[in-house]
Amino acid sequence: YNHPVLSVHDGRLWGFFTRWDERRPSTDIFTLEDGTWQRREAVIPGFLPFTPPRRLPEGHWIIGGELFWYEAAVAISRGDDFTAWEVVQIPRPDEVKLLYPETTLMNREGELLAICRPREAETAPVAASRDGGRAWTPLQLSNFPLAASKPLCGTLSSGQQFLVSNNL
Repeated sequence: YNHPVLSVHDGRLWGFFTRWDERRPSTDIFTLEDGTWQRREAVIPGFLPFTPPRRLPEGHWIIGGELFWYEAAVAISRGDDFTAWEVVQIPRPDEVKLLYPETTLMNREGELLAICRPREAETAPVAASRDGGRAWTPLQLSNFPLAASKPLCGTLSSGQQFLVSNNL
């Protein structure tokens, strides 16, 4: 197991841990019970999480991540159920190369933006969704400078959104 993503939901601490079986990743889901991680009977096959779950106005939760090492993806919950997730791959044209896309998500007034770690480019690959992450525009290079490092979006207690990145 490595690089867990942690989140508080329904009064519990949840952990989404990447597990490797014969060089194939998946996400195992745990809850912290009495100081010990307890594995839930839930797996997100092929998916590596890189952002904590974020609740969307539609009532489901979404996690930014990747499929294996070359494809940007999100996992979408079935409502409030943190044990049931569907993976949606973000379309990528051949000319947009990815390696460890480590996708993060920004919510902009009803539009989700997926921002990925670039490969062989000096700007961030970006895609948009207007339906809560179920369908995406194809990734395209933006004008935002980004080094080949993991970006991370979030929301401050003031409601302001942020993007932390290395844009050398």
